[in-house]
Amino acid sequence: MTKHSYTAADVEQLNWSRAVRANPGMYVGDAREHGLHHILWEIISNSIDEATAGFGKQIDIALEKDGSASVTDSGRGIPVEWKPEDQRSALTLLFTALHAGGKFKDKERDPRKGASVYASSGGMHGIGTKACNALSAWLEVEVRRHGLRFVQRFEQGGDKATPVEVYDAEAQIAEIGPDFSMVLDKDSLAVKVTSGGKVLKFRRYKDTHTGTKVTFLPARAYFDSKAMNWTKDNAVPWDGDRLRSRLRQASFLNTGVKFTFTDQRAGGETEVFQSDKGLLGYLAWLNEDEEPLHKPIEIEKDVPLEVNDAQQTLAIHIALQYAGDQTHVESFVNNIPTPQGGKHVQGFQAGLMKAVKAFADDKKLIKKEELRSDDVLLGLTGVISIHMTWTPQFQGQTKDALNSPEVYGPLLSTVYEFMQGYLGKNIPIGKLIVNQALASAHGREAAQLARQAVISRGGGLDDVGSELTIKKLADIQRRNGQPLVPVDHTALYLVEGDSAGGSAKQGRTATHQAILALRGKIDNIWDKKLADILKSPEITTILRAIGGLDDKGEVFDPEQMRYGRVSLMADADDDGAHIVCLLITMFWKLRPEMIRAGRLYVSRPPLYQVRPKKGEPRYAYTETERDEWVKKLGGLASVHVQRYKGLGEMNAEQLNETALALPPEAANGGAEALTRDDFARHAHELRVTVDDARQMQKTLELLMGRSVEHRREWLMGEGWRGEQD
Repeated sequence: MTKHSYTAADVEQLNWSRAVRANPGMYVGDAREHGLHHILWEIISNSIDEATAGFGKQIDIALEKDGSASVTDSGRGIPVEWKPEDQRSALTLLFTALHAGGKFKDKERDPRKGASVYASSGGMHGIGTKACNALSAWLEVEVRRHGLRFVQRFEQGGDKATPVEVYDAEAQIAEIGPDFSMVLDKDSLAVKVTSGGKVLKFRRYKDTHTGTKVTFLPARAYFDSKAMNWTKDNAVPWDGDRLRSRLRQASFLNTGVKFTFTDQRAGGETEVFQSDKGLLGYLAWLNEDEEPLHKPIEIEKDVPLEVNDAQQTLAIHIALQYAGDQTHVESFVNNIPTPQGGKHVQGFQAGLMKAVKAFADDKKLIKKEELRSDDVLLGLTGVISIHMTWTPQFQGQTKDALNSPEVYGPLLSTVYEFMQGYLGKNIPIGKLIVNQALASAHGREAAQLARQAVISRGGGLDDVGSELTIKKLADIQRRNGQPLVPVDHTALYLVEGDSAGGSAKQGRTATHQAILALRGKIDNIWDKKLADILKSPEITTILRAIGGLDDKGEVFDPEQMRYGRVSLMADADDDGAHIVCLLITMFWKLRPEMIRAGRLYVSRPPLYQVRPKKGEPRYAYTETERDEWVKKLGGLASVHVQRYKGLGEMNAEQLNETALALPPEAANGGAEALTRDDFARHAHELRVTVDDARQMQKTLELLMGRSVEHRREWLMGEGWRGEQD
């Protein structure tokens, strides 16, 4: 047999839990903070689906001190009956079989409502509960139904620890199996229970409420714990603020549903999120710190559609208002956030653009200017929520963008028709919107002139080979302008200071890593105009090095960047943190698409070197990790511990072993399958993520805006939740 033989013995089928753990990115986005919180939200989404279907108006979420999380709803309760065709309970099936669920039978009717069991739903792929189970140390589900209680426990990533146990008001009475059956009365309460051919005596609960409670403990072994600073001594790194933000969002999208959140790690106080104002309440909350130009505009319409030879309904609900000088559009499909937008957002933008241009032309408000979509959107805060009675086509399991092309036309026509009528009746508001768009167009023209001035001063693209010439850029090796390795395997490191930049240049791997040394702190650009920002040589140098603009220098596309990722490398002190914050601010202001695409990272050089008297040094990225190495290597008397205060204290070899380390496959072959995240993870880099764009906007406004008093209050009060190693 040859070394590279490929036979039937090499072909295997992973079971459902191993499949999830082998490729968490496919199912939950990643094995980091996003994926951790995603598995909890998948369980919450199921409860929301029950509530929006009309069953139960309260959902309770709790984080326990041991790191476990629980979600309790007052819905109908998951079905528990035995399914002969699957040889297991419906409850077991829902937690252990991919693509199994109760949301696929579009024609199935609920006799009480005369509508689909789930007319619209976010979780329609049958993945979420299984992904949560597969990535948990243990998971327990408890169902209240038929006046009884049904419990099942799973351990070690989905292995069945118990069958579905049946409890009455006093004790366990049976297990769900092929010989278990119930006779129900007209209220769906059990009046007869049979198991093993015997009729069982039982007492129903006096409280015959229904519902489901899912409790689980994420398994540290299945996540990238170092990337989250999830050490053995730390509990699960749940982000309470992140969950509060999502629950507040969900309360606006689901009018009347009461969400409670209890964090036992932080005192155990229960917070309530509930709204009776829907999207208008959401809009008011988004614009609470702004001065709106007009009263909010609300668009609601149900559009009948024929999809795949079946009659369906697209429910459109939009709230919009012009306020401030930023564009902020939140979008949702069947309650699922779509931070990357998609066809529904594109249709909305096209319809709004068409209506505003038609109004401007009718009132002769435009002379020679050319309005673009981003001009019309400037200053707009909008919330777009659609519900589809058929299965949405999302971009991946994490559903960041909607790919269903059939929704584009209805969104465009609905928004155009409504806004055309609205602007015709509210002419002063129409003129305000057009004038703001014209101001944007004029600013864009000024910025374009500034770009041209920058390029004319030198430092642009050479004609020969499209090689970039920037004085302090040590670029990756290229051939005819293209990297020698896949672009996703490359990185541009923005390094603070010439000294650290020099070490980084010596310690890098030139095929994969480019180094651009910075002169220190860039300007705070938060409140500056684009034309003024582009006068900064440091900022324009960074933007030119990254690339990604079209031929006109106007549209940025992350897929056209010259590198797979950009990593910010600064000292591990307050000054370094400030530099990183300034750079993140710059990217959020000028290249938000890059952050949303997951291409911005923060390099995390080690804080300590632990050197034994004999043997190779070890590196620690936290105090806990330092203590673990000291213990493993024989105690303080056996090692020398060095605290790195800055990048300049690390030589080229040390940087190459830590912050600039490449995965072994990159040197030994077999790197083709590695992703951008694989390279970042091996080098201990942290990805800058935006789960809540509004919160990102507000935080940077607080940190970088003009209000010194608000910033001081935040830093001295509860707003500062960070910890320094």
